[in-house]
Amino acid sequence: MRVVRDGPNSNTPDPNDHYNAVGLAGVLTGTSQGHDVRALLEVINVSGELRVVALGRRVDGGRSQTFAANEAWQSVLPPNEWVFLTATFDFDEGTMALYKNGRPLDGAYTLTDDPWEVAGPPEPDLTSATDPRGIKIGGSFPQNTKEQNPCDCRLDDLMFLDRAVTGKEVLQQYRWATKNHP
Repeated sequence: MRVVRDGPNSNTPDPNDHYNAVGLAGVLTGTSQGHDVRALLEVINVSGELRVVALGRRVDGGRSQTFAANEAWQSVLPPNEWVFLTATFDFDEGTMALYKNGRPLDGAYTLTDDPWEVAGPPEPDLTSATDPRGIKIGGSFPQNTKEQNPCDCRLDDLMFLDRAVTGKEVLQQYRWATKNHP
């Protein structure tokens, strides 16, 4: 992925109005009509600054949690440079992580409570038993009915898995991808 910036908001006539986020890629919840996500990688406003984040929602209609990189988004996604960006979501453990070129990014959760309601029984903590309503790529609504948080970027390959992966697996995938795609 390369080159990201917050674009002008095409839903308003004000040329100075910009989106407060840039959608990269994600999986919708089972009840979403194009916005509510189960797992999303995006650049979003966190405490007044745009940050690369993993945003997840364990239960359809439930609260979301955001894990934001500490590093400025321009450093995580420098202009005209390909970056292997990864977000992982473990809905049973209640954890997320971000990786750049196979290495973890330091970051923090934006909420300190338990928005996914994983503390205590029953175990394991499962996601809603619904099939995702689609995949979000580049911030638009999958039905192409509305533009929201568009991505001014190029995406090469996308991979969505139905399980949480480890940091070691992320690094192995990065090494395999960069070895096979110069």
